[in-house]
Amino acid sequence: MGAVQQIHLIGDYAKGLDTGTIEVMVVGKKLNTDYITSLEDKVEKLIDRKLNIYTSNKSISLLENIILYKNEAL
Repeated sequence: MGAVQQIHLIGDYAKGLDTGTIEVMVVGKKLNTDYITSLEDKVEKLIDRKLNIYTSNKSISLLENIILYKNEAL
């Protein structure tokens, strides 16, 4: 996946709303976006929900979010 620094749950699920679409922000440097994008279809089939994965090289602070993973070493 690359050097993942953080993974955030954002959108409706971060607000506690089960709307059927899960949005995740992956933050890191030199992320393998092709691989990350390929995970969307695989995970959607497993969880029976729509999944949108976004990538960024900077941490987010303005969006309502829940931190799912944080790598302090990077």
